[in-house]
Amino acid sequence: MTDWQRTKACVSDRGENQAAAAVEWVVLVSGWSFKCDMWSAVVAGLEQQGMPSERILCIGWLELGRWLREPGAPCPLPSSALGARTVWVGWSLGGALVLEAIGCGKVRPLRALVISATPRHLAEKDVWPGVARGQWRSLHRRVRRAPVRALAEFDDWAGLAGENISRVTDPQDLIAGLDWLADIDQRSLLVEPPVPICWMFGTNDPLVPDVRWPERLVIGSANQWQVIPGAGHDVPWSQAAYVVSEII
Repeated sequence: MTDWQRTKACVSDRGENQAAAAVEWVVLVSGWSFKCDMWSAVVAGLEQQGMPSERILCIGWLELGRWLREPGAPCPLPSSALGARTVWVGWSLGGALVLEAIGCGKVRPLRALVISATPRHLAEKDVWPGVARGQWRSLHRRVRRAPVRALAEFDDWAGLAGENISRVTDPQDLIAGLDWLADIDQRSLLVEPPVPICWMFGTNDPLVPDVRWPERLVIGSANQWQVIPGAGHDVPWSQAAYVVSEII
């Protein structure tokens, strides 16, 4: 068994009050097409563990992506939330953008939690086990033609159907997010991450088609993994208590 396969805690063993006191901000970044209410269960859990609500910042993938990728775009967060005593958490595209923010040096958090995402979204034949480029192109076309229907079809495929969560439906915004997913490649970041990164994903997630993907990379000791048996892509709400336990 390789080191990455061992399910381990991503933070040191400490009391809940001490953990909450050590973290000044928790930043939660939504995933592609989802608005910030997708974090409702996690936010409630953090508050129950003593994290002040005013110190929990939920930002959209679109706002973060624009700040990272569009010159002159405003930072969607106070400067104090960009590093030091902050935990950054991103799901799906939000997780990929958290990696990019760390990789380009715009944020330096205490640690990061990347949920239901890998450092490279798209597959590369015989090299990388991501989502097939043909599936990405198909979704790209369907979003352009009929975004609401495309999201419903995506939800069915990804196992996300039936959740009452607000969505972004503007096709230009959705296509921008898909293009970012296709472009982001932070595999080299895993060699020596500047901050500890915990990777959390389920064994039944169609967007993480091979849970053994870390074996294809050179990975440093600052990377740790939580592989959740039977979980799908919906970890932030189906496994909210587990997510909270890894934040504080």
